[in-house]
Amino acid sequence: MHSRVKRKFHAVDIDGLPVGPIGKALGLDLDAAPLRFTRAAQKHAHDRHPNEFDLCLDNIERLVRNPLYAGEDFKNRDKFEIVSKVRASDDAQVFILVAITIEIQSDDCYHIASCYRLSEDTVNNRREKDRLKVVTYT
Repeated sequence: MHSRVKRKFHAVDIDGLPVGPIGKALGLDLDAAPLRFTRAAQKHAHDRHPNEFDLCLDNIERLVRNPLYAGEDFKNRDKFEIVSKVRASDDAQVFILVAITIEIQSDDCYHIASCYRLSEDTVNNRREKDRLKVVTYT
């Protein structure tokens, strides 16, 4: 009989979400607050996207502090999305989407709802449809 090792998740708190540039890109007035990637949200992301979860988690601070694009989450109106690029294990640059709550939660943090890889075609398609807007830092 094989025993399955259960993965343990630990909440991750991150400062430095650039709410000014993201808010400007989306036309939202976002308040400054820390960001939290809860154990439950990590389990969700891992269960839905097991092959890319480690890449997301290993780079989560870089992903949320330096997004290239931001967009509204049309399926979940209470969230917005940011998209960043990171280097994968094969040395390729890949796009990662991070879904974040629009409202600060009861623990005084924004929450990451999920994160996963996007293809370059998907990013380009969303940009062409104006669903992803460039985040500018000036």
